[in-house]
Amino acid sequence: MDESRVEHFLKKSLAALQLDYVDLYLVHMPIGMKYVDDETLWPKEDDGKMAVDMGTDHVKIWKAMEAQVEAGRAKAIGLSNFNCKQIDRIVASAKILPANNQVEANVYFQQKVLRETCRRHGITVCAYAPFGSPGRKVLYEKMGM
Repeated sequence: MDESRVEHFLKKSLAALQLDYVDLYLVHMPIGMKYVDDETLWPKEDDGKMAVDMGTDHVKIWKAMEAQVEAGRAKAIGLSNFNCKQIDRIVASAKILPANNQVEANVYFQQKVLRETCRRHGITVCAYAPFGSPGRKVLYEKMGM
């Protein structure tokens, strides 16, 4: 997805929620998906693999996110599933710093380096799967780890 869809999808969410603004609007993941239509969240290629958009530009997406704060549609903006390098790249060009990075974090997957990067930039961390992720074990097994 490119930056032109950021405002469109926030406005769509606001209408569905019957709100004028959200407190926090996150970039869900640092991987863009090819746009098919407004209803297709996980587009697939003909071979069944995810239709990834390799041209996604994090900085352009972030600038479009900043525009949502400036327009009053979001009070704060943040990231989800971004790594240290990606965060540093956003911060280097940001007028509005990310307020939060939502990532998997738990006793088995502590993300110490990532949490330190966020702390250094004043970005709070919100954990998903704080009690562990059974899917991670399956993923690691598939990868031979």
